[in-house]
Amino acid sequence: MDYSRRRFIYTSSLSFISFSIFSPFIKANNLLNISFQDLDELLKNASNARKLKNYPLSESIYNQILGLYPTEERAYFGLRKTFILQKKYINILHLFEDGITKNPNNPSLIAQLAKEYSSIALGNKKLVKELNYNFSLLDRSRELYEKATSLYVKPQTLSRGQDSTDSGGENNAEIGLAKTEQKIDAQAIKIDARDNVSLKQTRKSNQISARTKFIILSEAELISKLNILLTRPFNIQRNKEIKAIYFTLIRKYKKDNRITDQYNYALKLYNFDTTDPYSLFLIKKAGIRASQYNSLDIILKQNAISKNTAWSRLSYIDFLLLKYRQTNQVDLPYLNNLIESLNITYSLTPNLIIEKNFREIEYNLVTRNFSKTKDLLLAMASDFRGTKNVHNIICFSKYFSSYYILIGDKDIATSLVNQILSSNNITYTDELASKINQLINLKSIYIQKDHHIKDLVSIKNSIQNNQSFY
Repeated sequence: MDYSRRRFIYTSSLSFISFSIFSPFIKANNLLNISFQDLDELLKNASNARKLKNYPLSESIYNQILGLYPTEERAYFGLRKTFILQKKYINILHLFEDGITKNPNNPSLIAQLAKEYSSIALGNKKLVKELNYNFSLLDRSRELYEKATSLYVKPQTLSRGQDSTDSGGENNAEIGLAKTEQKIDAQAIKIDARDNVSLKQTRKSNQISARTKFIILSEAELISKLNILLTRPFNIQRNKEIKAIYFTLIRKYKKDNRITDQYNYALKLYNFDTTDPYSLFLIKKAGIRASQYNSLDIILKQNAISKNTAWSRLSYIDFLLLKYRQTNQVDLPYLNNLIESLNITYSLTPNLIIEKNFREIEYNLVTRNFSKTKDLLLAMASDFRGTKNVHNIICFSKYFSSYYILIGDKDIATSLVNQILSSNNITYTDELASKINQLINLKSIYIQKDHHIKDLVSIKNSIQNNQSFY
């Protein structure tokens, strides 16, 4: 059948009219004024369908547009938004892979695919494994950014593409290339972010740059500017400014010890974008400082459910352990089940198995089950034989030190920490201490970095002051 543009508009009109009549998402008949006169109107209706959460219809219209107009950038980026809301990350990747196949010289699509590859490589190991590509996503990202940059006659920003009713942001290929090269140079895929000095320095530098833009404004000026921006339509670049103002206000309130204001604005920031990890971090810090444990419980539980990852579950477990230490108001069987079912619910990497074991130890410490704690510490001392991961050894030191403090043998804890700092031959009659001593004497642990030494000295001070970490 000859599927002409007229036929496409006619069939799309029928499907959209049907949607407007029967969809439960429409609250009033006049929400959408359906008139398919041109491409802009089609894009608008696809966008409106997405906003009304009718994702199948939104996808259908975008796909039909791309079938007729394979060079239309706005359809690619509009469909990407629809996929994001459904967490269809593989679909997004394939969308832009197909897009640059059909548009091999379109810098916007090429740069976006580069960004998708980079994001997946650094933040979604599960998806990397699922894709099983025979090339490095980060290296391919750099190649694509280089190509996108070369396709411009003049240096200019790359359009992110946008619906007729949705303002997008801008994605500069040169900036993307610089960031990707920095990640590659810092070996971001190989080195744990917690121990990656290069990435930490870069993040700190970026945070300082973001602060200086609004730090000169008064509180009243910041709030006024924030309120004005909040009344304007969605825009990626504008949202970054809104967040930057929130960050500045939260820092001001923290510095001035205005705990309630710090919490209130951290909560507003989180509600503004519940998907932003840094916003979640700030509301956790502010909520704990303000002792808003019940509110945080709701937020972190919902985050664990919506993200449904091992790390989001671990974050919620950490909070519940803290909440129990502070309030004793936690359903302990529920908390224990969250920990024990981690390896059933998720496919755990070796690193995640260690994190799960740490939480098991902490749970038994805070509930004062010292017999079970000792068994877990003995097992971990065996598991760590030959390890070179200093971060894990320092965490392990906090756990065994807390155990010895709580059972009244802090001298053993001090002696073991001293051995980690400077290995020496000591004989222990205590079973656990003897096992940890064997681990230390394997000579695979080298404490060289200043911040690691500082952490161990801090642990020694806590032992001397009889202060358990848990």
